[in-house]
Amino acid sequence: MMSENFGWATSSSFPAHNVDIDWAKIMTTINLNSSKTVQFQQYSDSFSTGNYELLQEHMENQQDESGNFQFTITKDGSTVQTGTRYDSFADLRDSSKGLMVASQWFWQNCPKGIAVSDNTMNFFLWPDMSTDHVFIGSHYKTHEMIYNFHGTISGSYDFSTEMSSLKKRPILLASDTYYASTNFIDFIPLAQVSTDYTFTGGEKLQTAIDAWNASIRAKFNSSYSTSSNYKYSFFDLREARPFTWSSGVFSGQRINWYGWLDFGDFPREGNYGFPAIHYNWTYIALIHGIRFGDYDMLEIGDQMARHKADIDIIHDPNGVDSSPGFSEDWYRGGHRYEHDAHYQLGNWKHTISEHFDPHTGAHSWIKGLILQYLLTGENYYFEVLQQVGDHWKHNFDENTKSGRDCGAGPCWDVGETRQVTRVINMVTDFWKLFGDTSYLTL
Repeated sequence: MMSENFGWATSSSFPAHNVDIDWAKIMTTINLNSSKTVQFQQYSDSFSTGNYELLQEHMENQQDESGNFQFTITKDGSTVQTGTRYDSFADLRDSSKGLMVASQWFWQNCPKGIAVSDNTMNFFLWPDMSTDHVFIGSHYKTHEMIYNFHGTISGSYDFSTEMSSLKKRPILLASDTYYASTNFIDFIPLAQVSTDYTFTGGEKLQTAIDAWNASIRAKFNSSYSTSSNYKYSFFDLREARPFTWSSGVFSGQRINWYGWLDFGDFPREGNYGFPAIHYNWTYIALIHGIRFGDYDMLEIGDQMARHKADIDIIHDPNGVDSSPGFSEDWYRGGHRYEHDAHYQLGNWKHTISEHFDPHTGAHSWIKGLILQYLLTGENYYFEVLQQVGDHWKHNFDENTKSGRDCGAGPCWDVGETRQVTRVINMVTDFWKLFGDTSYLTL
């Protein structure tokens, strides 16, 4: 799903053009006979005509997430099954053929729904709720799904093979020695390093290396924690919800890390909202995932990469500016800033936010997307990276011509050493990815 409306919203002259969605679904009708079976996970029923609906919701019942998810399955309006997190398939079939559908991160991207009406399967990307779904201008939202048009199956068939390929996608990895010796994308240390080196003060290098590795792994699996500083992993924090909004439209509420807009990102401390996965966390998860062969790291890296490509990169149709000479690359391909990237601290429906603009070259965190593309070969990531590369090539040219400062819009900020090194890393990464030597002249 793509909203290529304006979405940069840096002033009242350039408002975000959001889309209010009542509901959106994929409707598929298949030619079945009158004796049919519908199956939702462990619930199944035989019927000739009827309406079945599955609705996955997130409820604000308590601080942590253990009791906040609820799904309901109804038959002709009457509840037939309830549960917490629906993580399976829906199937509609007769004796000779049928259709099974499933989504990769179904309950995580709630609200979600699936409905069967006679011979029609409806997959609700956004179900009909009491309030509209606000699709912010210049956002994408990817839904990775399986549509399995199958033949005859037995009543006990559970589609476990299909679900496994969707939920735990196969990832082909080389050894850590290969990555270290080839510098696959950058310098990559071995997963395990042994050394007897001792510093003059008596500290052993091995102790520092082991502590560094443990601190990284603990961020994704708390069993590796050796310090109170790394007590909780991303997975732990997402479930515990330890942070509360102190301002904005959600003031006083616990910050929810789930839902179709937020899943894959994480809130920043200090009530700054969601930070658009700033500071290369996508890359950190993926690069150490391949170092250690750790699927937990790769899984959350996959979630972060999808979110960054969909939500954090600005997909404007063009970047009309009041000054002449600015093209569509002015905003298209920019990266949302680390404050309130999802637009929740301000009045996030149809107004402006000072931090909703594409920020500076030093805040365009795309190395994780590059690595995700190299690991998966998904062309979607390549296309998004092309938007980002074109954006910064253009803005470098415009900065050079106009001398525009960073207060006037996207710019190449090189006032600090960290800014210079980040920009250099970005353009050299683009050169390596695209083979375009023009990036080396920037």
